[in-house]
Amino acid sequence: RGPDHSGDEHGEESHDALLLHTSASDLHELKLRHEVLTADRDCLRQELCSAEQKLSSRSSLEARLAAAQRDQVAARESVVRSLHTLLEEEQQLQHAHEASLSSREEVSQAEAIVLEKDSALQMLKASEQNLKLAYDS
Repeated sequence: RGPDHSGDEHGEESHDALLLHTSASDLHELKLRHEVLTADRDCLRQELCSAEQKLSSRSSLEARLAAAQRDQVAARESVVRSLHTLLEEEQQLQHAHEASLSSREEVSQAEAIVLEKDSALQMLKASEQNLKLAYDS
């Protein structure tokens, strides 16, 4: 081997060593990037799970809210029906009260007629006695 060859071999070895060093450095950098990306991926998965739980919770709350709103509408409808029933009952009571007043008035009128007839009957009896006395004397 000549000196030129040994220099070339040394140059090739140096070049190969540089390539190996660069490759090892690149590999190390790729491993670090892989670890960072893996950590980012895991973090994103956790955030996704958290977001899915929040969405599920929100959906559940929305369903509960919708059910509560339906219950509220049903309760309002029930109150309206109850108010209508109460109004109808109040009208029936008013009519019954008016009928009762009318009946009382009729009873008062009938009592007045009975008193008039009773008074007339008393006067008739008194006249009959007077006639009897007059006839007997």
